[in-house]
Amino acid sequence: MKKVADGSQPSLSGIRALIADDNADLAELLSGYLKRCGCDVDVATNGVEALRCAERSRPSVALLDIEMPNMDGYTLALHLRNLPGWRDVPLVALTAHHERYHWDQAIDVGFTSYVTKPVDMSAVARLIGRLCTQDT
Repeated sequence: MKKVADGSQPSLSGIRALIADDNADLAELLSGYLKRCGCDVDVATNGVEALRCAERSRPSVALLDIEMPNMDGYTLALHLRNLPGWRDVPLVALTAHHERYHWDQAIDVGFTSYVTKPVDMSAVARLIGRLCTQDT
């Protein structure tokens, strides 16, 4: 993972991320930050929309809010893991839940990592860089 010229942001060039969060403000802030790092980003505001994006764009990593209406992040993760080619795609849980139970449940359904809100944008970018190891 390369650093950009000022050293403050990792370069996520060549990485496509899917952000699924019903908090549109957070999703847009995180999307904007990741785009400034060079990442291509798709944003979905619910699980059904996220599934359509996942099938269409084949992201390198998916950041999924746990508490979404209609289809929560746990259910969405299970659906994604059943899509062809999604077995090894890193899934990052985004949640306000800090309890161990939620972390355990996230791992059980196939999440790779767990990030609690409020989200530290630079930490998420570094995590994406690590999860999507690049040779650039």
